[in-house]
Amino acid sequence: MELKSLERADDQQWPNVNLAAQRKRAFPISELPPELLGAVLELSLPPTDPMGSVLNHRGTSAYMAALYDLRLVSSLWRDTIDGSPSFWVLVSSGWSRKAVATAVARSGTCPLIIHISPGMISNERAYTASTKEFLRAVNPHRQRWAAAIVALPLEGLLKFFDTPIPRLDTLRLFLTDGSGRIETFDTVTPNSIFLELLSKLQHVHLNHLPLPWDAVLSAFKSLRTLILTTIRDHGIMSEQITQAISNNPFLESLTMMGVETGDRLVSVEGSPCGLDPVVPPKLKVFRVKGSVAFLHGILSRIRLPVGVVEVVVLVLVPGYSSADLAPLTALVPYLLPTIRSLLMWVKKSLIILKDEFEYSWIGYEGSKSFKLELQNFAFAVASGCIVSLTNKLDWTPGFPDLGFATESSFIRSSETLGALKSIRALKHIEISIGLDNSHLAEFLGALSGGNVDTKDDPVPFPLLKSLQLRNWRSGIEKVIKAVKQRYSSDRPEPSRPRCKLRLDFTSSKAAWFPRPDQPKAIIRIDKINRLRSIDGVKSVRFGCLKEQPGMMAVVWNEEESRVVWGELEGKASRSPAY
Repeated sequence: MELKSLERADDQQWPNVNLAAQRKRAFPISELPPELLGAVLELSLPPTDPMGSVLNHRGTSAYMAALYDLRLVSSLWRDTIDGSPSFWVLVSSGWSRKAVATAVARSGTCPLIIHISPGMISNERAYTASTKEFLRAVNPHRQRWAAAIVALPLEGLLKFFDTPIPRLDTLRLFLTDGSGRIETFDTVTPNSIFLELLSKLQHVHLNHLPLPWDAVLSAFKSLRTLILTTIRDHGIMSEQITQAISNNPFLESLTMMGVETGDRLVSVEGSPCGLDPVVPPKLKVFRVKGSVAFLHGILSRIRLPVGVVEVVVLVLVPGYSSADLAPLTALVPYLLPTIRSLLMWVKKSLIILKDEFEYSWIGYEGSKSFKLELQNFAFAVASGCIVSLTNKLDWTPGFPDLGFATESSFIRSSETLGALKSIRALKHIEISIGLDNSHLAEFLGALSGGNVDTKDDPVPFPLLKSLQLRNWRSGIEKVIKAVKQRYSSDRPEPSRPRCKLRLDFTSSKAAWFPRPDQPKAIIRIDKINRLRSIDGVKSVRFGCLKEQPGMMAVVWNEEESRVVWGELEGKASRSPAY
């Protein structure tokens, strides 16, 4: 519903209908005391967290539309909302003049969330006029501004802070010309009012701003959240960032995406700059995306507090500058302490190869998680970094199990298989099978351990405990042969695998082929039993992961006194493990 139509509905005269006799039956929620009813209605609205992603042009319009929808339910709900200032604290430049005036008036003395965005306006002159009109309506209430989300041209941003905003504790600044384009600007000097404001802010997001970062970052004193995005060519250095972290001991969340610093890699021997590492004691969220040189500058100076950090995301991309040709292996000594501390509080970590240009290492335990992602690097470079990291860690019993997951098409690559065999600590491998099972031929050859007479080389994946071949369709004989050779009694003792193997052939769907004219291929019980009878196999799991009406499953036939394939109508089929 458009805002104009909402306003027309607001102007309508409501009929004075007595619903007291029916209210309890029709609207039991309306029997709540007004303050409780208001709290319940607030929960049904879109969130208005100033640091959340909902507060863009569409998000603010959706909030106002949802608010007016609630007002239309009944006169009691309308009166409750109109009489509760907390419903009206969000004010956006994308709304009409009347909607803005209504929100400001009904918010009473509550702190305001000011939202200035170009929205769908593409003409710079119309955007400037609309913004000026909005500012004339909200500037008289500047003492009540608690949060501001501002997207303005450079000239407008400078004038925006000509007057103090005493209660402001949350600020998100985006540089725009009203058309959504991102351009390069010369560095501008902020006024003293702006720098004084920064010292009191608790939550800050700065995007693509041509500021003197030495002065800006040193001004922060009370930060709990800091987000820096798309900042390039303005003299920002990782040393300035780490100094800001050190100056803000209550910092809980740090996000840096698309930040290009002037750092260059130094020798990995010794500490760069000769300074002690910074340990932010309250940090819970740490997200960084940047070039090798940028992450080197950050990770060489920051040590994450063990047991405190909840979310860690490290994304490496090739540098924007052609001069940044540093190899990923130079970053390994600085990644090691971070990865080692993160692995102490997760139960399992998994290396994921999504495609040839995206390599990830993830770990999780409850609300805590970490992710190391390599994007747009050559596969040999990315895999070399991952292999080097895993093999330099001491995989003691207290460390989590390490797994690897990918599509079967990538196993065909000799580079992928070589990297996979080089990760000595692997305990779990998961491969989603494509239609062409020939992709797995080389992998099964490696799994088998090759020639059983080889005494010098240990079998690949010596610690492997679990092999998952998702959506397997055919070729089970090749798996049986590879597993039998892997655990052959003729293999010399030094080259034998150390763990028994769990095999998993479960599928996520009952109809395993995408084409309906192709038959379902289900592994025969006699072949499952052949696999299970191999001395080194601990269990074999097969079937479907989810309940599927009409799926095929093994059932016992009393008349024939044997197991047969039967139809389960609407019943859950569990993946049996033998």
